[in-house]
Amino acid sequence: MTLEELINARAIAGSTYAAAIEQLHVAYVNLAGIDHALMNGGIGHDGAPDVRTFAELPQHQEAFAHPVFAPREDGRCWRSEVTSRRDEILKGFDQ
Repeated sequence: MTLEELINARAIAGSTYAAAIEQLHVAYVNLAGIDHALMNGGIGHDGAPDVRTFAELPQHQEAFAHPVFAPREDGRCWRSEVTSRRDEILKGFDQ
């Protein structure tokens, strides 16, 4: 592999990584929001599954940050997005 090929491979890997982090973010917010909606006592748990969810909601993606391809986010708060998703689900919940 040449230096040019290695640099190109890094760009491709970085782009793939950035896309994967975004997919993780979207899936995480959706799943945690659904989990929290199901755990909400106001929806009635008759027939609802025993819900286990993430041990602790991360504030943001710092653990996955990369200085070039996935820098620290611009203030997005995963916790507040989960809460918003939960509230959106509960608002539209039809018992």
